[in-house]
Amino acid sequence: MLTQTEQRAYTVADFCAAFRISRTKLYDLWLSDNGPLYYKIGNRRLISTEAALLWQHALQRIAGDQPTSPQPSRKRSRNQKVECRSAPMRLRHRI
Repeated sequence: MLTQTEQRAYTVADFCAAFRISRTKLYDLWLSDNGPLYYKIGNRRLISTEAALLWQHALQRIAGDQPTSPQPSRKRSRNQKVECRSAPMRLRHRI
């Protein structure tokens, strides 16, 4: 039996407070298919604690794949163009 301090699911507001992100950011993550899994009961979206942990671990794995030390800077000539690329973060972990 669960005590009152144990939590099985987060509301959107609780999740945002626990992970220190804004409500808008969470909905943007869901729109880009990068947010935590949720289920709906009526009009309420609930995020299970397991889904929140899976999402957090996926973010940590993605962050671990990136180099931790900065790359040495190379001087470029005045006319050389700089190209920036960013890879989209895709989380495909489903419960």
